[in-house]
Amino acid sequence: MFCLVFSEVVKLLDDTDLKRWTPEAVTGRTRNGFIFNDSIPRVCDVGNDYKNFLVSPIVDLGKSRALWLSMTYLITPCDQLSLQYGPKCTETLNLYLLPLETNNNFNSPVAEFNYNKLDASNKIATLSTRGDIFVPFTTQLDLDRQFPQKIQFARFVIEDFGTCSQIKSFTASFRQCPQVVKAQSNFTRTSAPFVPKESVTGTCVAGAEGKYPPTYSCKSDGEWDQSEPILDFCQCKIGYQQNGDNCEPCPLRQYKEERGNRRCKPCPEHSRSTEWGSAFCRCDPHFYRAPGEPNYLPCGGPPSQPRNLSYVVRGTHVTITWQRPENDGGRSEIFYSIQCATCKQTDPKYLPVYSVPDSSEIRALSVNVTNLEPHTDYMFQVTTKNAISSVPGIQTSYEMVKFKTAENPKIEITHATVLDGDSVLLRWQPPMLGMQYPTSPNNPLEYRILRVFRRATDLCPNNQQSFMFK
Repeated sequence: MFCLVFSEVVKLLDDTDLKRWTPEAVTGRTRNGFIFNDSIPRVCDVGNDYKNFLVSPIVDLGKSRALWLSMTYLITPCDQLSLQYGPKCTETLNLYLLPLETNNNFNSPVAEFNYNKLDASNKIATLSTRGDIFVPFTTQLDLDRQFPQKIQFARFVIEDFGTCSQIKSFTASFRQCPQVVKAQSNFTRTSAPFVPKESVTGTCVAGAEGKYPPTYSCKSDGEWDQSEPILDFCQCKIGYQQNGDNCEPCPLRQYKEERGNRRCKPCPEHSRSTEWGSAFCRCDPHFYRAPGEPNYLPCGGPPSQPRNLSYVVRGTHVTITWQRPENDGGRSEIFYSIQCATCKQTDPKYLPVYSVPDSSEIRALSVNVTNLEPHTDYMFQVTTKNAISSVPGIQTSYEMVKFKTAENPKIEITHATVLDGDSVLLRWQPPMLGMQYPTSPNNPLEYRILRVFRRATDLCPNNQQSFMFK
């Protein structure tokens, strides 16, 4: 946002102050040549060997660095005066800026006028006649150069020595670049320099920060240099957003997690900020973020238990199926674990069992459990989980399923042929299976030799062997 800011002119003296100027004389002289006529100081002390002084009120220069002076005066040419004055008539006035000493106890100027301190070092100009007319005079005074030792209080002094002159107006002022806020940077009121422009160091506004202090150029006319960007500009801090050239804290239920001039964002789902200027939003009660997740992600919870558990027993192995939970906790990743609650074990806790897929992190909606004992009652627990389930203290939800295994189908060997004296070929018919043992191309029957019974200790061609199949 751009705002046009004009320079400020600070007047130290103006025309209304002329009547407060004081005539002064050299030591030992009883009168001064300056008199006031209609509030205009005049002097016509020609032909005497004395200097006359017109001294301004005390001026507090403050932080001024370059003074703008304007004066209107008239010096009557000597050839228009009586010839009796001869060579003692002059046509010039001298203008000085006289620094004043400071009272150390009260930091106030010592008001006593001492004309002996007027010299070339504090002389501003010599004013000359241009005929019997009022002459305008303007100048700019570089205080930094002419008075390297900073002065605070001073007086302007007009010195007359043999003129017939009058002062119509006198003004003294300085210009300053006004206080301005721009691009999240604050620049205080700054006295304009004598040089064309000068870099000024500012500060970041409340709620902003920068790697380096911002800078801006103040010109001699008291205006900021709009043609130049503000260098090393400031940006709104974490938890603050841009509002024009300023920064304001994020309102409640909004946050901003990084430095910059972007707007605050609404809190993610199931989270809130309870303070103005929040960098992140805290999860609502009973909602969490998974370990390591950034604060800009929504909060969620653990899922509810799986639904509609069912099972199919095939002898000593079982297929358990279920449906997704009704509540997924507001997250997309859902997985399951299965544990046997009645398996023989010394640890009272539930332990994972051998299953396909692996029982600790199942992504499917079913699992095959094998190697179970026949004619045994089992109870399995199916637990739903997501990434939040690993948060300490989170309670997971589960469902239990109970079933009893059956006897494996019996197999009858129909043919046995000895091969090569040390191997045997066995043949059998597939078992008669009912609904208790459903099969499919994806779930074929498997056969295993569980045990071999020998009739003799040595394996000879004539020895008899017995086999137990599963």
